[in-house]
Amino acid sequence: MTAGSIAAPAIIPLRVFKYGETHKFAIDTNTLIEINNESNEVDLYYTLDGSKPDAFTPIATRRSTIQYKKPFYIPRELANTGKVPIKAIAVSR
Repeated sequence: MTAGSIAAPAIIPLRVFKYGETHKFAIDTNTLIEINNESNEVDLYYTLDGSKPDAFTPIATRRSTIQYKKPFYIPRELANTGKVPIKAIAVSR
């Protein structure tokens, strides 16, 4: 990585594997999702609707971008619609 660049955030499902589980890659509303970055000097933003996160739009007009603070669950109302795309960005402070 070059000076001044920021590593892409990693989206990590926090789940416990159960013996005999056949869907080991399945994520549901009971799975915590963590977003992580190598640097501590960044703010993380994410969306759950497939749109690109926009950290530079004022919060009042930001529709789908959420600032990451702690691990979260996929909301049931979104999970019921099928696949939920999670996109994340890291922005230096």
